[in-house]
Formats: sequence, structure tokens, C-alpha cells
Amino acid sequence: MEEVYMANFKKELKEKLTHLWYNIKRWLKIKKSDIQRWGYEKLTIMLVPHSEKKVLTIHISNFSMLFVIVILSIIVITSIAAVSGRKSADQKLVRLEKENKIKQEYINTFVDNVNLLKNRFASFRMDVSKIFSYVASQPIDDQIKYPQDKEEKTNKSSSIDDTIYLKPSEIDDLYKLRKEVELYKIQMQKFAEFIESSKDFINSVPSVWPIKDGGGHITSPFGYRRDPFTNTPKFHSGVDIAYWPGMQVMATADGVVVSAGWQGGYGRVIKIQHKYGFTSIYAHLMSIYVSEGQKVKKGQVIGTIGMSGRATGYHLHYEIRIGTEVVSPMPYLSIRLF
Repeated sequence: MEEVYMANFKKELKEKLTHLWYNIKRWLKIKKSDIQRWGYEKLTIMLVPHSEKKVLTIHISNFSMLFVIVILSIIVITSIAAVSGRKSADQKLVRLEKENKIKQEYINTFVDNVNLLKNRFASFRMDVSKIFSYVASQPIDDQIKYPQDKEEKTNKSSSIDDTIYLKPSEIDDLYKLRKEVELYKIQMQKFAEFIESSKDFINSVPSVWPIKDGGGHITSPFGYRRDPFTNTPKFHSGVDIAYWPGMQVMATADGVVVSAGWQGGYGRVIKIQHKYGFTSIYAHLMSIYVSEGQKVKKGQVIGTIGMSGRATGYHLHYEIRIGTEVVSPMPYLSIRLF
């Protein structure tokens, strides 16, 4: 009895599901027909001139109208996104230029202060050396004597010697002076340590002309320019310095070579990572004298000028980056070490 009941239940369920599926297909077919009928319906647009010219009549289906609306919507949305993205990029560029200007002013001020302190130190050192030559060569007690009674002083005056007679107040001043000299000596030692640490900072920042002996001249500056291959405006991420082929190229700061070899349009290129987030790039080289992972010093020859890669003539393409941002190398080419 139970088996018969289950069989009937399954049969009824199957019939209901079949009927439901039939109704769904029928509804979808009707909707499809409605949509097709609506889509193929035509709209008539009439352009009536204010003259005796012929009336222009345009017939367009709903499908065509919908297609045009979708395309226009995509164009509008894409344009808005492009304008918004360009505005954001411009704002970011302005912000980076301000940050770069602040950093450059800081570096220039730092170099000026170090040069000023160096000059003051040289002048002060000359003055201190004169004092040391007198009071630091031997103990003060060997250089001075206290005045004694009048008779002894009279007897002493009859003989000529090198003994210096000072008043008690003058002796106190001399002791104070010697203490000050010792204090200045300690301060000068600390100042010398400061100068050494400053040299490390300056040597780690790209700040010299990248071609040995200062040769070459800039033929293409940093920024937007007309591409020599496509003749269209394109951003130039460095400066091009033209010079004779095979002339020596040197590192502009202490650092570590992170890559040295062929890289697409750069041709033979060297990338050096410096402290404080700086990276310098030397491209279109004829030859490379360093390898990846090698430590280099400021002024060390790393390669020679060539025209490898995407180049129209012999020159060095020189870039500077702070972090991942490309900055103009021009301010860093003008800094000179003391």
C-alpha cells in the first residue's frame, strides 16, 4: 500500500514540475516576443526647416535607439573617469613637485651650512692652534712663577731669563683660558665627527655631473617633449647628455648596483640604488664596467657613452628617482661637494 502511495506521489510531483516548467517556458517566450516587438517598433524623427526645404525624416528602431544610448553612456562614463583620473594625476604631480622642491631646498641649505661651518672651523682652528702653541706645549707651572718679596724681585731683575711673572688674577685667567681651550678641543672633535657624518649624507645623494671631467651638454631636458621616433608629445623621464662615443660615465653617488645589462629601449643600462631612497639610471651605454650587487663610490667610472637601445645618436640618458617617483635630475646636477 505504501509503495503504491509513493509511486502516485512521485507521478503527481513530476506532472506538477513538468507543468511549471512548461508555464515558465511559455512566459519567457511571450516576454521574448514582447521585447522583440517593442525593439522592432520604429520611432520617427522629423526635422522641419524654417524654409521651403524638404522635411528630413529619420526612422529608427527601439533596439537601435537603445544601442546608441548604451554607447553614449559608455563614452560619457569613460570621459568622466578619464577627466577625473587626469585631475587626480595632475594633483599628484603638483604635490610631488612641491615635495621635490622642499627636499631640494633642504639639500641646498644643508650643503651651504656644511660649507659655512667648514670655513668657520678652518678659521677657528688657526686661532686655537696659536693658543695651543703657547699653553698646551708644557704644564703651566713651568711657564710662570709667582712674584715673591721685593728684595728677591730686585735680585732677579738683574739677570735676564725666560721666566714669565704674572699677577694672581692673570694666572687665574690663564687657567680659565686653558680649560676653555680643552673644552673647545672636545667640541672640535665632535664637530669633526659631524663633518664626517655629513660627508656620508652628501656622498649618498646624486649630486655631480655623470660624465667624467664634466664633458657633454644637455640636448633633451626632463619633462614633456616631441618623441624623435613618433613625432608625438611624450614624457621624458630624464635628461639626455650628448658627448663623444666611448667617453667615461661615472656614478653620481655612493650606492649598490641593482641591475646592469640590456633592458628594452634603454639598451645597455645601469641602475644604482643609493641611501635615502634615491636611485640613479644610466642608459644607452656602449659598455658596462660594473655588475649587479657591486658597491660603487661617487665618481667611480661605471661605463661609457653609446647609443644602444632606442636612441638616435650617441648620448647618455640620465634619470633620478626618489622611491618610485621620477624627478628632474637638473637640481642634482648643480650641487657641488666641498
